[in-house]
Amino acid sequence: MIRQPAFSRRALLRTAAVSGLSFAGTALLSACGASTSVTTASSAASTRAATTSSSAASTSVAASTASTSTAVKTATSAKASTTPAPTAIPVKQGQTLISFWQPFNPNSPDKTGWIGITKMIDAFEKSNSTIVVQPISVSYSGQMSEKLLTAIAGGQPPDTYYADRFLTATYAHKGIFTDLTSYNAKASVTANQYYQFAWNEATWRGKQWALPFDTDSRLLYMNVTTLQQSGLDPSKPPQTTNDLLDWTARLTKADPATGFSQLGFWPAYDQAFHEVWLVDFGGRFWDEQTHKCTADSAKCVDAFTYMQTYAKRWGQPNVNKFFQSQPHGPENDPFFTGHLAMRYDGVWSLAGIKRYKPGLQFALTPLPSPNGPGGTMAGGFSITLLHGGKHLDQSYTFAKYACGKDGLAIYCIETAHIPTNQEALKNPNYVKFVQSDPNFGKFVDILSKGWNRPVTVVSQDLWNDLGKAQNEVMNLKNDPAVALQGVVTEVNAAYQQAMQS
Repeated sequence: MIRQPAFSRRALLRTAAVSGLSFAGTALLSACGASTSVTTASSAASTRAATTSSSAASTSVAASTASTSTAVKTATSAKASTTPAPTAIPVKQGQTLISFWQPFNPNSPDKTGWIGITKMIDAFEKSNSTIVVQPISVSYSGQMSEKLLTAIAGGQPPDTYYADRFLTATYAHKGIFTDLTSYNAKASVTANQYYQFAWNEATWRGKQWALPFDTDSRLLYMNVTTLQQSGLDPSKPPQTTNDLLDWTARLTKADPATGFSQLGFWPAYDQAFHEVWLVDFGGRFWDEQTHKCTADSAKCVDAFTYMQTYAKRWGQPNVNKFFQSQPHGPENDPFFTGHLAMRYDGVWSLAGIKRYKPGLQFALTPLPSPNGPGGTMAGGFSITLLHGGKHLDQSYTFAKYACGKDGLAIYCIETAHIPTNQEALKNPNYVKFVQSDPNFGKFVDILSKGWNRPVTVVSQDLWNDLGKAQNEVMNLKNDPAVALQGVVTEVNAAYQQAMQS
């Protein structure tokens, strides 16, 4: 997806290779299997202002006076250079101002997500003249943001919140989200209006705690020019993990100064990370019947052993040096420049290619597994209301629009995502968008082989502990089996503790 502000989950995934660390998503193509196509890969800008919150200092003010008044939200930030100035929002009599915490920043190098969110908000306000939405840019410092907890404890939670959907059970269990079950019933919002997996991810103990927003899928991106220069045919992509390792060797060129002048692939970069590889190798890392972590199973160990093969052969420190040597800016992405031949990434990157490298020749194929082309993790986010929110009715009206036919289509067209809402999928503008790019259809198709992460109160613990184990394995500080045994011990203990709270 878009490179989000510092410390967002997906931004961390992009930089994971620089430290060997990954933190850190049924359904999606059968026919995508081994087939690929070569593509030659244009958007609008939004001027909506934002306030950035890097603490719980943000303030949301609703105004309803005799004449037009102004609501001002202020915040502080440790990085003033990337923080939008406090913004005044005009609120007329009879209007309600609601705050919306979300991760996109107008001052980020890649503004794709910000443009998509603000276009959606603009459309909402045109059809709902009594509600004004203030997007507040929040740099995630972790999945369970201390800023959010502090804001709730202080009685000043945001009205609406953009949340990683796989953490719904964790947030609901801690009493952070508002139960939306009665709101959904009143608005006739039901499970059959969404992808079932997305609705289930937003459900905890029979109640609905969030509305599913987007979803996504992932494929292996291959730089056609770089492959052809090395004598590889992108129309005959790697099928198995052994093939992928072989292609990596043929595409990697060492350089004493930068580690590599060209890197074929790295298994701990972008969307290639622990949970992806565990499932790719046929492993199960959570038993939903016994509510226990099973990440130390034989197939899970095989997955981490495969990842460590790369680290032993090419060295994580050399890879760190390589990525650190790359020029900054989205237009200088090493995949765009050909310095990174292949990367496993999501559907959202199609938008980045169109915006920053419209001429790039690339091909797509499923991530190889030990036995042939694999599936995909289906991730995605949700929009919800926070416990203690002051404008619940207006906030739900916005969340319903954002996760519905029109709002979600607007966002997904701009950012190259897949709506979870069935009506949004049928929105004429979205259908036209999908038909305009054959590559996008491949990401929709692969959802037929997709999977989502388990719904559990220890989703964050799974993510953190698997990330720690991956870090140790990729930096050759631990044996894969021992590292994964540690994950099982830590996560199972965390589950027991959570159930007692």
